[in-house]
Amino acid sequence: MLLRVDQERFFGGTAARLAKYQYWLEEVIKGTYDCWRPLYVHEFDHYDVAPNPTLDEVQALNIPALYDLNIFGPELVERFGLERLLLAPGWRVETLKDQGILIIPEDLYGPTAPGRYKREEVARYLGLAPTPPNEANDAEDTQPMNPDGARDD
Repeated sequence: MLLRVDQERFFGGTAARLAKYQYWLEEVIKGTYDCWRPLYVHEFDHYDVAPNPTLDEVQALNIPALYDLNIFGPELVERFGLERLLLAPGWRVETLKDQGILIIPEDLYGPTAPGRYKREEVARYLGLAPTPPNEANDAEDTQPMNPDGARDD
C-alpha cells in the first residue's frame, strides 16, 4: 500500500498545517498500521532514491536505511531488541498497540530547534544507513548492519 502526500505543501509552517501533520500521523499512518499490521513501515518521498526493501530483505533485517518515519513491527522489534529501539535518540519513539515501535528521527515540521535530533545519529545508533544507499557516496559507514552492529558485507 502506498500513501502519498506532499509534506512541505501540507504540513510545514503554520499551526494549522502542524495540526494536519499530527492528524496524518495519528489517524492515517498509525490507523493504517493498526489495521494491516505490516512487518515494517517507512516513509519515503520523491527525494529518496532508495528502492523499497523487499519482504525478503526486511525478514532478513536488511533494511536499507532509516527514513523520516519508521515503524518496526513486533517481529523486527524482537530482532533489534525492544530496549535498543526505545532508547534510540530520535525526536519521537513510541510503543504502539501491538508492541511495534514508531521512530521518527527528526522533527521536520514542528517547533523543535533545528539540529536537535539528527537522522544520522539515530541511524548510527541502530546500525542503519543514515540516507538511502543510492544517495550515499558508497562510504563504508553507510552499509547496512545486522542487529549486533556488524556489517553484512
